[in-house]
This record gives sequence, structure tokens and C-alpha cells, in this order.
Amino acid sequence: MARFKKQEITRRTVTAQRASDAPNLRVQADLDSSRGYSALGSTAVDVFGRLGAAASRLQTDRAVRKDAEDQTQGQTDRTVESLGGTAAQPAETLADKTAGYRRGYYLTEAANRIHTTKLELAKATAGLRPGEDIAPIMQERMAEMLKSPEFQDAAILKEMQPAIQKMQEGVVEFRQKTELAEIFDSQAENLRQIARDGVQDGSLLTAEGVNNFRAALNTEAFAYLDDDDADDILSNAYIDLIETGQIDPENARAALQKPIGSAKAALWDRAGWGEKFETAVSAGSTVRARKFEEAQAEMLSGMEYQLQGRASKGQLAIGDINALADKVGMQGKDRLSFVRRWIDQNDAGLKHMQSEANRAKEHKQVIAAINAGNALSLTDSQLNKSAEKEWAAAVTGGDRKVQQAVIERYTRAGIVIPQLKDMLGRTTSRNLTANYNLYAELVKIDPIAADRYLSESNATLFAQHHDNVSKFGMTPEESIQALPTGATKGRRVDVAREIGQATTQFYKDRPTLPGGAARTREVKTQIEQRAIRLALANPNASAQDNLAVAERLALGDLIEVNGRMVPRGATRTTAQPAIDAFVREGAKSLATEGVIPQELQAGVYASPLPNAPDRFAFMLPNGYPVVNPKTGRPVTFDPLEVAQVRAEYDIQRKEAETRRSSEIKQALRTAPVPVAYGAVDTPGVMEQMADDQAAAMGKAAASAPTKPFPSFMEFLQEHRTARKSKGQ
Repeated sequence: MARFKKQEITRRTVTAQRASDAPNLRVQADLDSSRGYSALGSTAVDVFGRLGAAASRLQTDRAVRKDAEDQTQGQTDRTVESLGGTAAQPAETLADKTAGYRRGYYLTEAANRIHTTKLELAKATAGLRPGEDIAPIMQERMAEMLKSPEFQDAAILKEMQPAIQKMQEGVVEFRQKTELAEIFDSQAENLRQIARDGVQDGSLLTAEGVNNFRAALNTEAFAYLDDDDADDILSNAYIDLIETGQIDPENARAALQKPIGSAKAALWDRAGWGEKFETAVSAGSTVRARKFEEAQAEMLSGMEYQLQGRASKGQLAIGDINALADKVGMQGKDRLSFVRRWIDQNDAGLKHMQSEANRAKEHKQVIAAINAGNALSLTDSQLNKSAEKEWAAAVTGGDRKVQQAVIERYTRAGIVIPQLKDMLGRTTSRNLTANYNLYAELVKIDPIAADRYLSESNATLFAQHHDNVSKFGMTPEESIQALPTGATKGRRVDVAREIGQATTQFYKDRPTLPGGAARTREVKTQIEQRAIRLALANPNASAQDNLAVAERLALGDLIEVNGRMVPRGATRTTAQPAIDAFVREGAKSLATEGVIPQELQAGVYASPLPNAPDRFAFMLPNGYPVVNPKTGRPVTFDPLEVAQVRAEYDIQRKEAETRRSSEIKQALRTAPVPVAYGAVDTPGVMEQMADDQAAAMGKAAASAPTKPFPSFMEFLQEHRTARKSKGQ
């Protein structure tokens, strides 16, 4: 119910308002009318006061909460940095942060610093001896800690004071415990050393020694140790010395199983110690046994070199061996094995010395045979061994002339020196020139033997190097740069086709082999196969070059027999003339005996048997072997024997012819009819003188003691007969 008073309320016109405005008021205060009323003003002041206080409290709460949040954030950031190993931020960086953040950051860093200082103090005081004062170290480290930025704020220092106090007390307490333990350990260690010394020198095996040991417990030096401690220390000393073998286990057992001196009971009988002592005695016995074996082995090892040296020369007598067994304390099976071993070694040494003597003798015989021109009488195996041995000695001696002589001697004999072949096989860009020069020297001695020193790939490289230098005027260095390398070896297709196409022109330019012999189908096949392998290894070389090198290499494995090129087999190129002559004479004998037709005689040749390269078979022109009609087997011969006998035959025949010629001349000098041509010019007289001269020659020849030398086939048969009679 509205009240209307003129003094208080007046009507006013109400205007339309938008819905979003303040609600319409149908009355308004008349300030002039209300100034006289103070009740309304007091109420308003009170309301506004309360509102201001609330706002102030709200603002304060927000500031406190923000400060706490900043402090927490500072603590969190420093904790994360510490875990990551990051150093604390400098004061300049933290100046931009809030006071709460800096407080939290510094509180965390202060806690870290206290912890670090505690660890440093523990380490610093750990090295102090018992009784040394830790105050100086404490003061120094604490002063250093308090200089840190985090302790410069008085509020933080005050807040961390309890933690600092607790840390100092902890360090002091730790030092006290450590010092006490060190005193105890020091006394125990001193007593332990006394116990070890007494056990080792035997003084603690006597009553007086044991009494003195226990009396020491009553002195200030061992005030922290009691009787049980002393017994434990003494027992451990025994165990340590027993199980390491430093004292005799059985003597120690006897001492431990009875009371000695003032001891109330035997140490062995103390609870739990008997088993420990038993284990130590067992271990000690094993250790001492092993030490004896090691000492014995060391003694034997020291004598081994001398014994081996004497045994290798067969200089160890049985009495010497037994005396050595006594010296090292050998017994039972060990002694038997020792004596038997050195007897066997001595016997082996005697055999080795004999073998060495035989090898030296054989080597001298080989050298003598080579120097006498009888290398064909030796096998390849003999010559190879001799070449290897001589070359090794020449290289060790370092005399180039001796090395050159060895190379010439064996290359002329058709033997490849193994070490030289290996060296040429290891050709690189650095040693190509030197190796090529060596190969060139070998070619001068024997070109066919020289090619057997080279692998197929190296043969092509050397040929290309030769062409680069001799034909194209390159220097050796330029030639090396122009040679094919691994990067240019990618072309490995159509090689056979290229070689096949090149053979037509190659054979057209060279109708025969270098020696004039015809190329058989087998020889062509060998040349082409080798050329293909060379092209695969050196694709930059031309097909013509590969064919030329392949032909030269193939010829190194072939010899010419009666106009046919056949494999060398186990013979040597120097034997070719003798084999060729023998085959011709043998073919004549086979035709005479009716084994082969006369018309085939001229085409008979010889070739090594496929399964026995050291035996050659007579071959018909059609390539089939000549068969003995009596045995049905191929007619074969030993090419090295033929070559050897032929060399002896030529020497003896020449000597016999020289001797027979001298004997005939001597007979003519004493002939009654003088021989003088040109003394007269009458035809009848000339004819008569010629007849007389012929008669005198015939008479002188018939009277000569040396008869005409037999044919080679007869000489060979006599040689074989003589060898059979000697049982060779």
C-alpha cells in the first residue's frame, strides 16, 4: 500500500524504456527533501565500508596465493634443474622474477647446497686420523657455503638454520662413529699382523708365545679388543696362512687341536671353527701340491731350451735324463713319462741330424749335377727343393750376384724358383716396374721358363706394360696409370665371342707357331681357352694381345716332338731335343720290327699319358698310341731318363770320337806308306797313292784301340741293363 507524502515523494512522468535497460522506477528521491534525514546516510556509509574491507581482503588473499604459487614454481624449477645437472641461475637472471619465485628457488638451492656440503665434509673428514680435530674443516666449509647467493637473504638463512644445525650434528656424529671404528680396526689389524707373524715364525706354537700374545690384550694399544676378538683374529690368521699354503697344513692341524699356554681350550674346538679349519687344511694341501708342481714345471721350463737343443743333436744320454729326473723330484708315472719323452726326443734328434746330413749331401749332389750339365738326371722335386733352399740362402746373404747366379742356374734348367714366382704373383702398382724388369731378365735366360713364373692376369699386364713403354714411348709411371684397373673390369660378357672372332685374323697373321710348328687342334683349343681367361681378367686388353699372350703361355706348357706340339708333362723343355731324337730313332726301330707300318714311321710322335705325366707314349699320326703286340699295352718311356742318358751319351760319344781320331792320326804318322798329295801329277800314280792312303786309313782305323761308338738305342739299352744289375 503506497504512501504519499508531499515532503518525501513526488510523482514523475514515466517514459518508455528498452527491455535491456534498468527496471522502470515509478518514484525518485528528492534529494533536497532527504538532506535532513541522516539515518539513510549512515546506513550507506556502513555498507560501503564493509564492501571496501571485503575487497581489500580479497586483494590480500590473491596476493598471498600468487606469492605461494610463485614460490612453488621456483622450487619446482630448481628441482628440475638439479635433476638435470644444471647449475643454479645467476642473481641477475632471477632479478626479473617475483619475490616468491626467488624465495622458492633459493630455498631449494639452499637445501641442495646443505646436502652437497654434508657430502664434502664427510669426504674431507674421512681422511683424518683418530683424534684429529674436525672444527677447522667444518668452519672452512660452512663459511664457504654461507657465501652462496641463496644464503644472503636473512629470511632464508633463518628458515634454513635448523637444517644447517642438523647437518653439522650429523657430520660430527658420523665422524665419531668412524673414528671409533678406525680405532677398533687399527687395533684389530695390528693384532692380526702380530698373529700372522707369530704363526709364520712358529712362536705362537709355544706356550710362551701364546701367553705373550694374550697379555698384549691388557695394554692400552689393544684396549678395545677382548679374548674372543683375539681368538677370532688368531684363528683367521691360521686359516689364511693354511689355505694359501704358506704354512704346512698338517703341522697347523696338530697345533690347533690342543690348548697352548694360557689358552683355556683348543682353537679347533671353538663353535663353528673346526669345519673352517678342515676346509682350510684341504685347500692348503692342494695349493702346496700345485705350488710344488708349478716349481717343478718352472724348473723344467728353464731346462727345456737346453734339453731341446741337446736332444735335437742326439746328445742326451739315458744317465743324463735320469739325473735330471732326480733333480726335479720326479717320481712314479711322472718320472717314467719324463724319461721316455726325452729318450724319444733324443732318438728323433739323431734321425733329424741324419736326415739333415742326407739332405745336405743330396743338395751338394744336385748342385754338382747342375754345374756339370746333368740337370736332366734330376727330378723336378729335387730341383725345386734345391732351388728353394739356395734362393733362401742367397736372399739372407744379401749378395745380388749370388742371387743372379741362382736365378740363371735354375732357369736354364727349366725350374721355377717358388719364392720368385710368389713375388711376381704379388705385383702391384708400386712394384710393377721392378717385377717387370725381373721378368725381362728371366726372359733373356729362357723365355719359355720365364712365362711359367706368371699368372695369366699378370702375363697380360706385363705384355701391355711392355707395349706401352717400348711401342708407345710411355714412361714406366705413365704406363702404370694407363693399365686397366678394377674400375674398368665390368665388361665380362661376350668375351668368348670376341676371342673367337679374333682368332681368324690372328692365325692368318701367324700361320705357324713361333718355332715353325703347325698348330694342332688341341693347341688352338688351349690358346683360345687361355685367351678367354685373360680377357676376363684384363678386359681392357685387345683380343689380339690376349691371344698373343695366351699362345706364349701355352707354349710354356708344350714341347715339340717330331713336328707335333704336345704337353710337357713332367719333363722339361731342355729335354726336348733328346726326346725328339729318341722318338725318331724309336719309330725307325718300331717300323723295322714290324710293330708299325713303314709309311707311318715319319709321323710317329710321343705324348705324356693322361694319368701318368712322367711317362710318354709313342703315338701314331692319327693320335692313337702305338701298342706292343706282345703285351697289348702302349709303348712308353721315361722322358727324363731318355734326356739324362742322351746327355751322357753325347758326352761319351764326343770323348770317344776325339780319342779315336787322335789314335788314327797317331797310327798314320807311323804308317810305312807316306801320304802326300800334289807331289806328282800323273793320274795313274795319283790313283795308286789314293788307294794306298785309303788302305792306310783303314788299317789305322782298324788298329785304333777305341772302337766306333754305339748308337743311342744300344747305349740306352746298356744303361738300363747296368742299372738293373745294380738293383736301381
